[in-house]
Amino acid sequence: MNSKVIILAVLSIPIVYSCSSPEVDKKKSDKAFFPVNAQIISELKQLDSLPLAIFRYKTTEGHTDTTIITKAEFRDAVKTILDADITGEKFQDMYTESVYMDQSINSITMTYIPVDEKSLVRKVDVYLDPENDRMKQVYVESIGAPSGDSTVLRKMLWAPGHYFQVTSLLGTKGNTSRVFMDKYSWESAH
Repeated sequence: MNSKVIILAVLSIPIVYSCSSPEVDKKKSDKAFFPVNAQIISELKQLDSLPLAIFRYKTTEGHTDTTIITKAEFRDAVKTILDADITGEKFQDMYTESVYMDQSINSITMTYIPVDEKSLVRKVDVYLDPENDRMKQVYVESIGAPSGDSTVLRKMLWAPGHYFQVTSLLGTKGNTSRVFMDKYSWESAH
């Protein structure tokens, strides 16, 4: 009887292993980054349905101009952060993800850093409310396609229900950077 139990145990190991292998592989391929674009697109749809004004504060060399813009103009501006999307499956191996609870700001922080220094999206920080897992803010750094001898580093901050800010640092060979800031502000019923 003992030998039958041993034989049964030995024969069941490959079956157990083969049954568990696809599960392990499936979990490995189910890795997904936080859906930043889905959150932003959802808020854009909400903004389209509400009678809200969107204010643009454009700051250049210490001077700020304020205008009210259309929702279509705002959507064009938002393309800069939407174009920095890293949630697609092809990016899974190109970025590392770290998640931690930051008690100093009461947020769950998810940070995405590229494996390759040449990646155009340099960093993504997603801040979640630990009580309801809602996105509190997202910070994105990306480099625009180089034009001649100049490059643009964009530092973008999206605060749901409040504002979207883009700070652009224009750098050219031999010259110091010029800084431009565009802030788009609205208040929604959150």
